Amino acid sequence: MPYSQEAAEQFLQLYNRLDKFMRMLAQSSPSTPHAELLDRIRKYELNGTIAYSRNNEFLKDMARLRNTIVHNPKEDAEVIALPLQSVVERYAALIDKAMSPPSCMQIAIPRASVLSAGWHDRIGDTARRMRKAEYSHIPILKDDVVLGVFSESSLYTYFALRGELVLDESATIADLAGVTALDAHSSECFRFLPASADMDDLLDLFQNIKHGRKRLVMVFVTHDGRPTGRLVGILTAWDVLRYTVQQD
Repeated sequence: MPYSQEAAEQFLQLYNRLDKFMRMLAQSSPSTPHAELLDRIRKYELNGTIAYSRNNEFLKDMARLRNTIVHNPKEDAEVIALPLQSVVERYAALIDKAMSPPSCMQIAIPRASVLSAGWHDRIGDTARRMRKAEYSHIPILKDDVVLGVFSESSLYTYFALRGELVLDESATIADLAGVTALDAHSSECFRFLPASADMDDLLDLFQNIKHGRKRLVMVFVTHDGRPTGRLVGILTAWDVLRYTVQQD
């Protein structure tokens, strides 16, 4: 059956589990209302899954349902409202995700699939490979360490500095060293995360980055999160968007 007393009992257990977790997360007293905890976590982005607007609204709906079940029983002690089993399952999955967010490596492009360039690669060949793969940015690697990023804007900057739109067919990525360094991009920035980072860490990075007009284009994942570490994966804004859409 879609409705059952057992589903209601499971639902209340899930509510209490989430309530306890949020109080610990927000360091709040037992007297703080559940809905206020949801608002606080969203306002201060204490948990990416709970703070996400669609999830937050759903959790508020569940809080109202819980209050109806608990505070409005019938005379025969049965609850006045019963949740659908499908709603309980969605509630349980969301709580599990909030308390154990997936690793960012689960959606990252693994090193083996990363399109990259080296200092000795010719610019023309690299640009053609990027166009074929429909990539606008690729990392420049040496022994799997990120040295810079080659992008369409790198070429524009290179041509602007030279004052001419001429590219020697033998020119290599090394000739662009001055405009491909990670801190040399005028409108883009790049960051690093450790392989142990979860999706909340990644969402925080994209939501809280503040670099004037620069936008965060790529997040490089290394074992320890250091720029000098070997690359194990790459994450982009598209990966974040795909993840948040899936949560919807």
